[in-house]
Amino acid sequence: MTTTPPNPSTITPPTTVMVFDAINGEMITEDYLFLCAALFSNNYGVWGQKATPPLQPGNRVKMTPAKLRQQCLTHPYNTILSVAWENGEFVGHAFATKWKYGDGYVGWITQLVVDNGSRQQRVASMLLNLITKASWFNDVKFMGLVSSHPAACHALCNVFNVSPDSIDLGIIAEHAAPALACTNVDYLKHAQLRGSLFQRNPQPGVVSSVYTAFWVDHAEPLAALGMYKQRQWPLGELLDGHEYLLLIPAVKRELPADPFIA
Repeated sequence: MTTTPPNPSTITPPTTVMVFDAINGEMITEDYLFLCAALFSNNYGVWGQKATPPLQPGNRVKMTPAKLRQQCLTHPYNTILSVAWENGEFVGHAFATKWKYGDGYVGWITQLVVDNGSRQQRVASMLLNLITKASWFNDVKFMGLVSSHPAACHALCNVFNVSPDSIDLGIIAEHAAPALACTNVDYLKHAQLRGSLFQRNPQPGVVSSVYTAFWVDHAEPLAALGMYKQRQWPLGELLDGHEYLLLIPAVKRELPADPFIA
C-alpha cells in the first residue's frame, strides 16, 4: 500500500505566541509600571452608579504608575510581578506581595489584570502559576486575594488544583482575620470582613466578602457569577462596594483540567 507523504507547506503553524516572565520587586522599572497602569486603565472595568464625584458612573477606572507603585510596590523585597505578552503585545500582569504569618508567610495577589481580548485562555491562571514557581513562593503557607470577579478567584484556585465548588470555607473562617491583621497592604489593614463566615447577622446570601467601598460596576462579574452558580459557588453573593475574599492553603500542584476557563 502506497501512502502519500505529508506536505509541510500545508501545515499551518500556530499564530499566537504567548510569553510569560516574572520580575522581583526591586527589579520592577518605571516602564513596567507604565505598561501595567495602562493595561489596568483600558481593561479593568468602569465605575458603577454609586461612584461619587469626581468619579463618573460608566467611565473607566483609571490607574497611574505612581498610584500603582503606592498600592502594589511599597515593599519591593516582598513583591513579585508576573507579566504576559501575546505576539509582542502586553496582555496581562499580576502583582503579589507577602507578609509574615505564623511560621511562614501569607502571599497576596494585589492586582490581576488580563486584556479583554486575551481572556478565557488561562492567561490569569498562568500568571499566578508563574508566581508560585519563583523562589518568592518558597515560604508561603497561604495564598489569597480580594476581587469582585469570580474568574480571578477561579484562577487562584486553578494554581492549587482546587475546584471553585470545593473551596474550604473553614480555612477562610479560621485564618482570614488573623492573617489580614498582619498585612503590609494598606487597603487590607482596616478591611471590614462581611458574610456568614465572619458575622452573626450577615446580609442574606453573603458568605466571604470584604467591604472596600470600591464602587466598580459589577455587571460583568455578576454575569460570570451566573455561570459559576450553575454548579456551585461557595463564596456567596456579591454586593455593591464589596469584593470576594479567598484564602487557600499554598499546596502546589499542577494545573487541573476544568470545564471553565480563567
